[in-house]
Amino acid sequence: MEDLFLIVDCETDSLNPFYGQPLSFSAKVIRGREVVDEISLKCRVESSRLPSPKALYVNGFSRHDLSHAMPLRDMMMALHKFIQKHQPITICAYNAKFDFNFAFSHYYQSLVTPDIYQWKTENRVICGLEILKSIFVFRPDLKYIHIPFTLFDAPSFKLEHVCRENGFHFNFHDATEDVNALHEVLELMKAESPAIVSQAIKCSNKSYVKSLISDNPFFCVAFGSGEDLSARVLTPMAFDSTGNNILCCDISAVDPSKVAGISSWEIYLQSKKISIDSWIIRVPINQGKVFFGPEALDLSGYNLSKCNLEELKRRSVAAKRNLHFKEACKDAFAFYSDMFSDSISDNAIEKSMFRGFLDYREKQFIKQFNELPWQDRWAFAENNSDLKTDNRVIRLAKKTILEYDHLLAPKQTQKDYINYCNNRLFNINAADTLPWNNICSALKELDELKENYPNEISRIKEIESYFDERMAVIY
Repeated sequence: MEDLFLIVDCETDSLNPFYGQPLSFSAKVIRGREVVDEISLKCRVESSRLPSPKALYVNGFSRHDLSHAMPLRDMMMALHKFIQKHQPITICAYNAKFDFNFAFSHYYQSLVTPDIYQWKTENRVICGLEILKSIFVFRPDLKYIHIPFTLFDAPSFKLEHVCRENGFHFNFHDATEDVNALHEVLELMKAESPAIVSQAIKCSNKSYVKSLISDNPFFCVAFGSGEDLSARVLTPMAFDSTGNNILCCDISAVDPSKVAGISSWEIYLQSKKISIDSWIIRVPINQGKVFFGPEALDLSGYNLSKCNLEELKRRSVAAKRNLHFKEACKDAFAFYSDMFSDSISDNAIEKSMFRGFLDYREKQFIKQFNELPWQDRWAFAENNSDLKTDNRVIRLAKKTILEYDHLLAPKQTQKDYINYCNNRLFNINAADTLPWNNICSALKELDELKENYPNEISRIKEIESYFDERMAVIY
């Protein structure tokens, strides 16, 4: 009997999983071509957020649904229960990192479950995009699936391009339609290379990947995109503090024994640039990439006469013995920490899950909070004796109640929250560098849409009317 897969997709109000939100989720459980179960969900925009007009233009979300669909929390709870019903299972999304980030962020922000990483703790997550790239790189003679190319002769892996190249036509950027499209592509990938799909499932386990890396002189991975996509032959030089990212040397491109005097800053600059010419590569091990041992070289068309297997092994040993190179790679991670540091973001409640895992008291609070009738939840959050009033979970509980039904909160708190949302979203003097969408960024995007898509003015006007409606409430 074929394995079960849960295919999932979301459409969102922006690209930011913390300050933005999902607008729809669709998922279906499949066994081969059989659909075992499915769900399709939409939610309204929370009052503390403004969507990106460009995102709305792409996903076609209606003005009515933006204001009147179910609450975000109800959608996330329904998704959680749907996955829980079928777990443990292999979850497949086309750009899995994107969908997973929106799911776990809003499991957390809406206090849906203490197990905010449900997709990975109880299940396995594979990325259709990374599998397809691996098939393209490690199986050059394709029989079942056709990869489209751009005018510049670079492979295109956009889901809509791949589907059209293979004769499938869907209404793309609709969550349900994208799930149906990925179902078709997944079946083609399983036919083309069941071994690579199977390897992707194994690589969803971080411990497996770390063992594969440590047990071999080097490993192989498809890396890059477009004309920069290629099979990389890598030896690990340093892990970051989380153990989720590795800086690697591409030993097919350079002899590490001849690397001398390179600084951590130079390593950072090169690893940040994703180019076919880069020989220092930063590889995430928990974002759906498919890892292979040395045996993958036989499949990739790699020219061993250029650098044979014994030479690759020698270079791997040389890299690990180059202590200055290893130390410089380790130090280079500090620059990544600085790059992702942001005084506004780091202190925001939306990203407070990164301050540490939920402790026992916080987990117990979430469980008890979800067992109570809605009319009793504000008092429970207000009078809880186990957590301080400024605890992140208490703050999120109150925000969740206000977004679900503001009438459940005290009148003064309702007024304070409205003022908070208005200042956050509609302050025309706000800085241009805010990490969330506000009215200034929305108006700028609307102007760009009108300039770039004059023939779609009716759709753009519909989007604009939503923002007019939101602004009218202030005055």
